[in-house]
Amino acid sequence: MTLFRLFGSKDALLDAAVEAAASGAHPPPLPAEPREPERELSAWCAGELARLRGAGAVLRRCLAAPDLAGRHARTAERAVDESAEVLRAYVDRLAARTPLADAPERGAAVAMLVSTLATDALGRDGLPAVFAEPPAAAPRGYVRAFLRALGWPAAR
Repeated sequence: MTLFRLFGSKDALLDAAVEAAASGAHPPPLPAEPREPERELSAWCAGELARLRGAGAVLRRCLAAPDLAGRHARTAERAVDESAEVLRAYVDRLAARTPLADAPERGAAVAMLVSTLATDALGRDGLPAVFAEPPAAAPRGYVRAFLRALGWPAAR
């Protein structure tokens, strides 16, 4: 059986590829009860980087191609939006237990971390001067900067 007979058209094949890349690829959960934010968030960031890298080719194509903007960009955006939702909920739970920065600053910190993860996952190879830290060390560095932006006590 040929691809054309299976999918009917190039657009249908691309639809299937985008859905396969986006479906079942949800962000890993973060603990319901934050206990060790640096460790928990570092593991989460490593998982997010792996998840986004795994779907990288399809996500890059969907986010960058103007001919796909109307059809598939939202599917690709959803992969990143879900990361922000998971992280935002964790930060809200953390803020309920520990004094942190005000809500707008927390929102900015979440946006910066999620944007950094997406840029790292989708563009590290093309931006070697930006991502000088080895990939394995990056999550901890991102998290430490993120926690400082949240106002997390330095003593911890």
